[in-house]
Amino acid sequence: MSLPIISGKVTCYMEMKDYEEIALQLIATSGTAKSMYVEAMNLARKGKIEEAEKMVGEARKIFIDGHKSHQDLLVKEANGQTKNIPLLIIHAEDQMASVEILEIAVEQCIALYKILKANDIKLRR
Repeated sequence: MSLPIISGKVTCYMEMKDYEEIALQLIATSGTAKSMYVEAMNLARKGKIEEAEKMVGEARKIFIDGHKSHQDLLVKEANGQTKNIPLLIIHAEDQMASVEILEIAVEQCIALYKILKANDIKLRR
């Protein structure tokens, strides 16, 4: 860990392995949540609305765990404890953003399937 002197204060910068650990945590939680959201949509399409909604809740919990790691990184950035952000972190943030969009789409699809099921409307394939 490098310890540069800045304005009379000692600032501890994150090491590359710390970035990699956070990035892998973000990628893993995003990937798990993404898979669960897709599975929830498939369950809803089959009419298993309650199971789909439960799956969304579980996916959200996993995704929130990833957000906690990301928030820790943002706090370190705000405190001046980061230097150059590696490309792997940027990739991880991109994965998180895509999962957030997928979550919204899946919730809307489940709501639509719920309406269709409540009105006994069948979709043609």
